[in-house]
Amino acid sequence: THVAEFTSFEDFTKWHNDPSKADNYPSAHHMLPGRPKQLLANGGNFILLMESGEVYTWGDPRFRTLARPTAGPDSTPAEKPGLVEALGGLKIESVQCGPGVGWLASALSEDGALYLWGTTIPGEDGAIGCLREAGPGEVALVEILPDPNAEPADVVSASVGRNHVAVVTDAGHLFVVGDNGNGQLSLGKEQPLAEEWTRVSSLDDLSRVIS
Repeated sequence: THVAEFTSFEDFTKWHNDPSKADNYPSAHHMLPGRPKQLLANGGNFILLMESGEVYTWGDPRFRTLARPTAGPDSTPAEKPGLVEALGGLKIESVQCGPGVGWLASALSEDGALYLWGTTIPGEDGAIGCLREAGPGEVALVEILPDPNAEPADVVSASVGRNHVAVVTDAGHLFVVGDNGNGQLSLGKEQPLAEEWTRVSSLDDLSRVIS
């Protein structure tokens, strides 16, 4: 897989129209093994999912957004695609990231396990409970318990916002976590923040949430 980077759309257009001209070469070029499945980008980072299930990240390394170390002799620099080794051995089916300048990202495995990394509002790492213990090169395994005595639910889909996350479980229930300052979690504005995963009870009258 060839990944080419350009500083502007105009530079990309010049290269597309005349790729042989030296002045039109991309600002960066990376070669990775395998075939790409999904590529995401926001204001500071890229996430590339390969068909093999491996995940690569690069870009702004602040706030644990790359889910991998970027310093040291065995590390890949932040500006180059580096393998997220914390997800090694897993077959990742899909990845998501926050829009704009969001700092959150997730990976969903084929067996219904969800992994989360980054942060919500920089400097407020406690905003999502499962991220408190995750270090710079780590990801947090999400455990959603439908009730205290139940086994963790499998996740079938996930959506990442700038400061919040919503998931649908295999039972068709919607769970949310993070910033609810504008009522975006459908929990009522009297609860501005959900630090732990919370079921959206207003949808209980529906037989099942699809996605």
